[in-house]
Amino acid sequence: MTPAAFIFLLLVIQGSIGSKQTTSAPTRSPMGYSEPEAVQLAAVSAATYCNVAMRQLMQNWTCVPCKKVSEVVFRELVYNSKTETFGFIATRGTTIIIAFRGTVRTEEENIFSNIQVWRSSPYPEFPQVGVHSGFWNSFNSVRFNLIQAIQRVSASLEGKVSELIFTGHSLGGALASLAAFEYTRNLSKDARKLPIKLVTFGAPRVGEVDFANELSKRLTTSWRITNWKDPVVQIPSRRLGFRHAQREIFYSHSMKNYTICADAKDEDPLCSDRFPSTTIYSQKNLHDHLYYFNIRIGEACNAV
Repeated sequence: MTPAAFIFLLLVIQGSIGSKQTTSAPTRSPMGYSEPEAVQLAAVSAATYCNVAMRQLMQNWTCVPCKKVSEVVFRELVYNSKTETFGFIATRGTTIIIAFRGTVRTEEENIFSNIQVWRSSPYPEFPQVGVHSGFWNSFNSVRFNLIQAIQRVSASLEGKVSELIFTGHSLGGALASLAAFEYTRNLSKDARKLPIKLVTFGAPRVGEVDFANELSKRLTTSWRITNWKDPVVQIPSRRLGFRHAQREIFYSHSMKNYTICADAKDEDPLCSDRFPSTTIYSQKNLHDHLYYFNIRIGEACNAV
């Protein structure tokens, strides 16, 4: 997708056609945020974008971004050819990592999921919980296969799983959020003690207020990483009732400093929400969506 086309999609999606800590050091904060781990998961998210020609390198974990996290082992693909929903499951020691791909240039079905802004209520036990229909349709196409694949990988570790991490960039972050929520719905009482972490990069809003609150309650850790004027984090609009789940980690221009945002009750107006949505939909701000930690996430895997 060209930058101009992407900005057009943003406009369509938009519906028109705690306390803070700021630091510059790559360290673990008192709130539990670890920038080194976030950098690793950005590389894992970049690996989901490997095209068909590069896919064997991804599965062998020898692709360009794969080499940044050499201790990770690829396990299983998660894919639906009709919706072009794509992800994989990997392990890092006893940690299971579930990563989803964002929108790619050539897949019309995948792109279309970004511009559906109708509301779905897919959870019978939570009829008030509404989510973005396009994101839900993409996720639902792999939902059952994903849960089965996680169970297989867990069994291969002989049940010695220490943590599950769901991650993704852009649309992939939305799918990771839905996957984390879905996984908690399928947990047994004993398994509910297992730490579940959600780490997204430049992800859009996935659901309404009730979904954001319920998702936040179910996660052990959540880092919603945003890069300055990334326009995707502003969609769908708050005017449509959509909200982000906590906790936002907001990076300043060039990702040199970050702020742990005070978003326990609502989005922090001093973090990414400080920018009026009408001012950030420009081609110059697209860079902030495409690059996280100096990784061009959507292209890194296919770089020569």
